[in-house]
Amino acid sequence: MADKIKIRRGNFVNLPDLDSGEFGLSVDTGTLYVGTPDQNILINPVLESVDGYSIDGYLVPATDNVHNLGTPDNRWHSVYVGPGSLSIVAKSTDAGYSADQ
Repeated sequence: MADKIKIRRGNFVNLPDLDSGEFGLSVDTGTLYVGTPDQNILINPVLESVDGYSIDGYLVPATDNVHNLGTPDNRWHSVYVGPGSLSIVAKSTDAGYSADQ
């Protein structure tokens, strides 16, 4: 009998840290993850283009503090965030940073 590949399943909020090479399926979002030593990696992002983009997952820049979201001439109309989820973080490497602020 052939070996079976087992995939952990559950809702996204309950998806645990997967072991390296272990698969996990988020049944509520339909997304599949694979575990690495550092994190779960999304391997089937849901992207669709309808008057723009819809992204089902995290939108993370590859480089810290380099990219903009919008421009002075092409602004976002509305931004919706949950309570306590907007963080403005100053780092010691930022211009004008002061530990006294």
